[in-house]
Amino acid sequence: MGQFFQKFAARILSGPAREPILAVSVFGKHPGWDDHMDDAGHQFPEMLTFKRMIYVEGIGGNIDSGSWAHLPEPERLAEFNHLLIYSLDDYYILASITASRDGKGRSLYPLVTAVQARGYSLPDIAEHTGPLLLTLQNNVIATSSAAEVRAAVQTAQKSLDELTGRLQPRAVKADRLVTGSQMLQILAAENTVPDITARMIYSLQKAVQSCGREGANGRTETVRVPIFGHPPWLSARIWIASLRGLIGTGCPLMAVEYRHSAAPGLTDLIIGPPGPGQLFSLRASTARIPLASDIPFQTDAEFQQRVKTYLTECRNLDQSAAPPLPI
Repeated sequence: MGQFFQKFAARILSGPAREPILAVSVFGKHPGWDDHMDDAGHQFPEMLTFKRMIYVEGIGGNIDSGSWAHLPEPERLAEFNHLLIYSLDDYYILASITASRDGKGRSLYPLVTAVQARGYSLPDIAEHTGPLLLTLQNNVIATSSAAEVRAAVQTAQKSLDELTGRLQPRAVKADRLVTGSQMLQILAAENTVPDITARMIYSLQKAVQSCGREGANGRTETVRVPIFGHPPWLSARIWIASLRGLIGTGCPLMAVEYRHSAAPGLTDLIIGPPGPGQLFSLRASTARIPLASDIPFQTDAEFQQRVKTYLTECRNLDQSAAPPLPI
């Protein structure tokens, strides 16, 4: 899969800049179909690649292998309830993954609602398409009719088409950088356990070094970090923006938020092409895959001082662009 994504990115990068798009797609399990639903919405090549990666190979691979079924209950997340951002080259995909079932009551596979965005800034995409995506998800879940699903998708696409006339393309309006206060928030810098922030930064440093810039080493690494009350997609957006600034656009990046009333929130950061092994995390609790903030890494005085200096800089740049992560 790694070679596929490298070739895919190289093919896109070699061509001219492409027209901006906002396109919705829904796939997975739904009561309106007796098995996997017919895809609804646009099926651009990048979305088809995303579906194969996340649903067919990732989720399907873990179901077929029995890896989730064999997890002891304390090590298994209660159900699918995820929000994610996937980033590669000149496009992003925002998606929700939620528990669902088909018309015969089978519930192993989820429902996926997604928007592919190209040519717009990540903050604008998250701010404007995120709420629309959640509304579409709720409308689709609320019906058992395939016809009503298709109608809801068409309505959502119409709203996206209207957005394309209002949002400024990224070529005109550059991505707003992550502020110092946002970095302090996702790094839990004001927590009562000082080592938490250093542990997260150390884990990211190891992952980036393993993968290499632009994913040059062909490896994929996962780092699990906590969510501290962030609104939907904010944690994912800030991590994606921060990592893209370090790694570049040719390396696939995914940030997956898990939100459930029965468990603390978390975000899985996947650096490199996600395969079934990395997407195993979709149903694995922190008892199986611990938070980086809970792993007692041993770091030297120089690293600890570098982290303290970085946090001080972020505080001084509270509403300005934060410096790159010190990794």
